[in-house]
Amino acid sequence: MKARAAAIVFATVSAALTSSCSLTKPDTTVVRVFAVPSMAATLTTMAGQFEQDHPGTHVEFRFGRGASLARQLEQGESADVFVASTPQSMDRLEALADIDTPTFFITNRAVIVVPRGNPRTITGPASLVREDLDVAVCPRGQHDACGDLARDAFGLLRLTVKPTRAYDEQDVLDQVAGGAADAGIVYATDVLASRQPVETVEIPPRFAIGSSYGIATVKDSDHARLARDFVQIVTSPASRTLLRTAGFGAPQETG
Repeated sequence: MKARAAAIVFATVSAALTSSCSLTKPDTTVVRVFAVPSMAATLTTMAGQFEQDHPGTHVEFRFGRGASLARQLEQGESADVFVASTPQSMDRLEALADIDTPTFFITNRAVIVVPRGNPRTITGPASLVREDLDVAVCPRGQHDACGDLARDAFGLLRLTVKPTRAYDEQDVLDQVAGGAADAGIVYATDVLASRQPVETVEIPPRFAIGSSYGIATVKDSDHARLARDFVQIVTSPASRTLLRTAGFGAPQETG
């Protein structure tokens, strides 16, 4: 049921992304949002609601790795809202006074993805050290946190695996579904959004492998009020249902 809901969300997003590439009217106010790719589906859906609530506005996205987007912001690129999947990116920009105080509003967790039916009988992280297994892994430092996520998981779990290089999260899923890899590590949201014949094996919660996502308005935004309104929509109770459907978890408790 969740996979079907995620597929519907992505079908909606595909149409919205196509629309966002078209030319906007000259009198349209553009709200620019820098965000990580794992938020593309849900943010684009929320943007549709935002534009309905704010006639004459258009939300323009730039999706990329959080650290890369942060550097672009530091170098003077124009944005109104910033979303990252690592507290480090948010903390750095806040320390440089580039963004306002961030709100950490969701989490995402790492899962092991295997072909449907789990033909290699992978039961958990310890299974990944088997020499007869090929594990799809993204390069570190590219395409959201895919590569960092896998290698952080291996480090925390003290595992040495036989990796098969993958380009990004989708490539991990493609390799696992197609038989080029026996397993991979991706976000739970990647699996729910995928139509590939795969399933997941959970990583024990005590290892807490994943990401905490933050959102903040940019200090020198040309549209500060609209930026605050967009953040309010993203962090609202109504948006939590969409985020849960997409596989995101509740924010981590602090203090």
